[in-house]
Amino acid sequence: MERERARSDVETRQDVKDALHGDVRVDSRTITVDVRDGVVHLHGAVPSSQQKAWARQIVLRIKGVREVHNELAVELPAQRSDVDITADVAAALAADSLVDEDKIEVTTVDGVVYLRGVVESYVARRVADEDARGIPGVLDVIDEVLVSPSIARSDEDIAHAAWHEIHRNLRLPPDAVDVEVVHGIARLRGRVETVTQRWLADEIARWTPGVVDVINELANPW
Repeated sequence: MERERARSDVETRQDVKDALHGDVRVDSRTITVDVRDGVVHLHGAVPSSQQKAWARQIVLRIKGVREVHNELAVELPAQRSDVDITADVAAALAADSLVDEDKIEVTTVDGVVYLRGVVESYVARRVADEDARGIPGVLDVIDEVLVSPSIARSDEDIAHAAWHEIHRNLRLPPDAVDVEVVHGIARLRGRVETVTQRWLADEIARWTPGVVDVINELANPW
């Protein structure tokens, strides 16, 4: 099979701009894009930290992108008090069926939300972080929530499950990725073909029941 032609920085830049403009989750009117050797630099401002995170995720999935330097500033449409922000974050956690709000403490200092506590899965930790970032007035989220599953699962079982899901979903050769788990921390080694596959392998591993953190040592595909 003929190898796909490498995309130029000009083509990649246009693809990035089109993707950001076409995604309703991000207000891209003030975002400028610069691409150098496949490395994307995002400049400008967005109205929330969640949009800043979404912008990075959108760009990472575009062919030709090697890395993203997210230099977007968060500029709020109106300043809100820390008390109001904390109340809204707590309400968002309480309304989310994937989160036990009693296990997460929320504090806000100068618009920065701090999440602390212990949850049973990475999913709960990830969702709580996203809930907080979606609240108007939040400049950033410092996620200090720990993951401690209540149901014990052996590291060997966790590693096998993560390995199976990574190879099944990404349709990789059996020897592409090796997964080792020690005390719930999954370490990924091997090589994948694209930046997107590297990112997805990390996400799949994190969502595997029993995984509390991931160390991604997959070789860069460039």
